[in-house]
Amino acid sequence: MFVGGHAVAAHGYDRLTFDLDLLIRAQQSMAWTNLVTAMGFVLLHEKPGFLQFADSKYERPPLDLMRVNDETFDKMYAESKDFVTVPGAKFVSLKHLIVLKCHVIKNGHSGRELRDADDLINLMAIHRLDVNLPEWQTLILKYGTRNWMKDYKKSQNSIGVDLELPDWSGMADHSALRPEVVLNLSDAYFPLFKEAARRHQDRPKCEVELVLE
Repeated sequence: MFVGGHAVAAHGYDRLTFDLDLLIRAQQSMAWTNLVTAMGFVLLHEKPGFLQFADSKYERPPLDLMRVNDETFDKMYAESKDFVTVPGAKFVSLKHLIVLKCHVIKNGHSGRELRDADDLINLMAIHRLDVNLPEWQTLILKYGTRNWMKDYKKSQNSIGVDLELPDWSGMADHSALRPEVVLNLSDAYFPLFKEAARRHQDRPKCEVELVLE
């Protein structure tokens, strides 16, 4: 299943991304490694929660594989959506994408906090999610803060999300792609995600001013 920037774009926030983030079953890690290395990718980093690959010629986007157990994968796959512009592909549901974004922010992935927070804010604005509703507050607090269990009871998790997500804080940013590859990818994004962007083009105006000091 697609997660990360491609899933964000598929859900209507049409921003650029220059890597591929896929959610896989942890038990299939070896099969995935054999597949992508046979395609010319090189393993850069490996941790219990993820595998990171790069194209040896920097001609294709880097590939991040996020590993989860079977129970978590099955729950997310059951609610995943069809990638209309990529036949046979799936991307995670909006609810699960928000969970993933909260999880990454909580883990403090170096250099990514602002980018993931921007994704989270725009996804909520585009889909008009009311963060004052208890179910969304509970979800964000559960997966976005470390001390959730100290302040909230499990019974309040009315949105029905119970996932076991690994620590992805050690993931590193990839080395740069060749300039011509970046340009080609940029040209490809608009037709790939224009349908998703059209569905959410009537976006509400932001009525809150945020100031960073």
